[in-house]
Amino acid sequence: MTTALKLDSASTPTTWSDRVRARQGAVAGLVVGAVAAAVAWTGAHVAFEVGNWGTDRVTALTSIAWILGFNLGVGTWNPPIGWLLGWTTDPELEATEAGAAGGRSRYLRFCTDHKVVGIQYLVLGLTLLAVGGVGALLIRTQLLSPHSTFLGPTAYGDVVTLHGLSMVIGALLLLIGPFASFVVPLMIGARSVALPRLNAMGVWIMASAAVCLIATVVIGGADVGWTTFAPLADQASPAMTALAIAMVGLVACVILSGISTVATVVTMRAKGMTMQRLPVMAWGSLVAAALAVATMAGLLLVMTFVLTDRTMGTSFFVPPWGSGGLYEVMFWTMGQPLLYVLLIPPAGALLEVASSFARRPVVNPRAIVVSFIVIAAISFVTLGHHLYTAGLSPAVAGASMALTELFALPVGVVVLCLLATVWRGSIWARLPLFFVYLFLWDLVIGGVSGALLGNPTTDRSFHGGMVVTAHLHFMMVGAVLVGAAGGLVYWFPKFTGRMLDERSGRGAFWLIAFGIQLTFLAQFWAGAEGMARRVAWYEPGFQTANQISTVGAYLLTLGWVVLVWAGVWSARHGRPAPADPWRARTLEWRTPTPVPLRNFPVAPVLSEDPEATYSAWTDSSTPGAVPVGGHSNTGAGRPSAGETGGED
Repeated sequence: MTTALKLDSASTPTTWSDRVRARQGAVAGLVVGAVAAAVAWTGAHVAFEVGNWGTDRVTALTSIAWILGFNLGVGTWNPPIGWLLGWTTDPELEATEAGAAGGRSRYLRFCTDHKVVGIQYLVLGLTLLAVGGVGALLIRTQLLSPHSTFLGPTAYGDVVTLHGLSMVIGALLLLIGPFASFVVPLMIGARSVALPRLNAMGVWIMASAAVCLIATVVIGGADVGWTTFAPLADQASPAMTALAIAMVGLVACVILSGISTVATVVTMRAKGMTMQRLPVMAWGSLVAAALAVATMAGLLLVMTFVLTDRTMGTSFFVPPWGSGGLYEVMFWTMGQPLLYVLLIPPAGALLEVASSFARRPVVNPRAIVVSFIVIAAISFVTLGHHLYTAGLSPAVAGASMALTELFALPVGVVVLCLLATVWRGSIWARLPLFFVYLFLWDLVIGGVSGALLGNPTTDRSFHGGMVVTAHLHFMMVGAVLVGAAGGLVYWFPKFTGRMLDERSGRGAFWLIAFGIQLTFLAQFWAGAEGMARRVAWYEPGFQTANQISTVGAYLLTLGWVVLVWAGVWSARHGRPAPADPWRARTLEWRTPTPVPLRNFPVAPVLSEDPEATYSAWTDSSTPGAVPVGGHSNTGAGRPSAGETGGED
């Protein structure tokens, strides 16, 4: 598929800059990036007189050249370069950049349409999750027997590192893209995002950084774990340098997209969409984006110091002058809030799902919003339970761990409001609602186990064992990924213009649900009996629990594969979706399906009466008018099979 802009003779670019920009895209990015990396690699070998494949300096220069060259070929740097050089703006190219040309090629080029960017993030996130999923299968296959030779200890550590980082980053991209970039602007009645070029820059910077991350497995591997703790980070192979540069790319991506999200929600709301009327999903994305922007400095500093230690001879983390404890403190100033950056948006999304399928408004949305803000605030000061066993002052660690227990209150409020929303509602049992129930179940298990790890006595016993692994995965897979999947299934008609195949989706759901329980409850069992985490070999007494966990992992992977297959098949062959298949209550369902370039045919205006309908228009393809403040008791029943494009 070519990414070159197809223009007729009347609109052929006349200046050299226009001709270059007309041919930019993913293919050009791969070519320019590969050439830049090859030139940098060759030049670094000559400059530093390196005889082997590469050292840290060679790896750093090659990785940086790849990222800069790839984004030059794609067009990521066009806005700042054009501003510096005073390029004139060609209307045809401006329209193409904004997505007016349409077609599939826009997904393979720098495009400022927030809906295109959302799908680009979705594909990139699923790709990284697939890489992490393959790593998980390799890990669980290694652990089928106590002294398996499937992977050696070093290769096992390399796979653990790539698995952990790929899964975390993939989950983060799912929330940045389909939710914050695609859905939230529609939900608040915006016709675009506030900073479309920043929003588009983030996805391509992350795409090039992801290549550096995945490449670590072929340039020596980084046996450091997903936290990349020092002094391991300073002692690892040159692959750690590529990994650190990839993390800097992640920081740039999160900050750019986060600033765009905050600016959009604050400044681009439809007339009448006050902050008090903002849907909880939009509030969740706003809080998570602000929290991410505020905490990414910790990761940026850590990775910058690692790079200078490895390439410039500094000793931030190198004994005797450096300190591994400094690394841990700096890392967890980002790592602890990161969990809630990942958790808050899916919770907000599933509250909207519950509201739609219970046919009633979200219960006590103000309490939910306050809880989101409190969770974000507390997350800044609760890193101590990660450091309690690492030599941090007992008084400081104890105070931080005591604050950790406060998470139970705001998280409990969100859980209770979600339960109350579906309680005694007029339930319409469709696939998105199933994920709400599974999210609640897994979140409670993950939260209770997290409370155990927030207690000094139990934390000292369990901190280095599989109990921590099970807790983390119940939160990351059982809550974050399940919540993201529920939101993706719910908004699938708006993403693709087609209905997801319900039968395949339900089959995938039950595979995922049972797979999660088998995989991670068995890890609780192994951890309670004393098995350490991140080990390639273990004592025979833990074999049964590990075999059950491995069977669950294969079952879980099969469920995700079936769900993705159902999505891909339905996007191509599914039944066309109406504008509002769920009879939902938020603004994104008032747009045509598929969504046009400017989102809304008429700028939406919300009535002063929160129980009144949107005053701008009523979409003729949407049966019935839905009140702003909630579903009416008489007009918001279940749509028929014909209205939803599927069977009830």
